[in-house]
Amino acid sequence: MSEKSETSKAQPTPVTVACGCNLTIDSPEVVPDPRYTLMGTLTLIWGVTARPKAIDFRCSRCGKNIHTARDEKTIREHIR
Repeated sequence: MSEKSETSKAQPTPVTVACGCNLTIDSPEVVPDPRYTLMGTLTLIWGVTARPKAIDFRCSRCGKNIHTARDEKTIREHIR
């Protein structure tokens, strides 16, 4: 009975997302690639800094999209 209660309290192992090259978001080879709306793209052409709607994290080796971030905190951290 005690084994059953111990296993039910165990936390699941977190999943680490990686590309085929086995790189994660924390790897220096993974680059943030901002995605803009049409108006955001036009404002960039006019020379105004626009806020991206999302940031894709892509592997620079294989080009696979590892993660897409849409939260405000992550977007603010990666605005250039």
